[in-house]
Amino acid sequence: MPLLLFLLALVLTAPLTAGELWPRDRELAEQLDVDLDELEEKLRIDRAREASWQAQTMRACQEYAETLTGCTLRAPTMGEQQAWADSGNSVLENEYAIRLMDAAHGKPTEDALRYLARACASDQPHAEVTLGWLLLHGIGVPRDARMAAVWNRKGARQGHPEGANNLGFQYENGLGVPRNLQRARDWYRYAAIRGSDEALARLQMLEAGEELDDEDAENDAGRA
Repeated sequence: MPLLLFLLALVLTAPLTAGELWPRDRELAEQLDVDLDELEEKLRIDRAREASWQAQTMRACQEYAETLTGCTLRAPTMGEQQAWADSGNSVLENEYAIRLMDAAHGKPTEDALRYLARACASDQPHAEVTLGWLLLHGIGVPRDARMAAVWNRKGARQGHPEGANNLGFQYENGLGVPRNLQRARDWYRYAAIRGSDEALARLQMLEAGEELDDEDAENDAGRA
């Protein structure tokens, strides 16, 4: 996914409700023949931590946006956005970091990285996944696929679909982790169930490629 689209995907979530920010698509889980509870246990998804940061996000919306409907947590000015971030709320620290990067055409400034680091220190999944993406592609920071996997996994285990999608991509291609197609499929499935269309497309391409490989192997065996 291009960087700017990725950053927008992190910020422009669906309107907040008292439920999940990224609902679990149980119908898709059935279509993929996935037992969601078993998959989450296998991937060590921490629902308690996910619920905690979601509650923090909703509290920030209630305090700063005054409504959950269509909450974007965007202050009228950059100065006000920084003041919000300096309140110590990790959700708002991440929002300010993203806004700084948007202003710099998708590149992380020193200030953006500082606020991103503060949010990561509070285990904020949006910030963790953003940092994982930057490290994976070497954008504004030295490229480090191994650490990218660490941060993507932290966010993914709190239900972040883009973190799960990124981790699936890393396992599929052996970037910072040993290449493991089964783990790639698991993370793609989970990301898709949490709403990532890109993960679903990658999963379908991965499985189609494996089917072609199986057909080629059968044809080779038949010619032997």
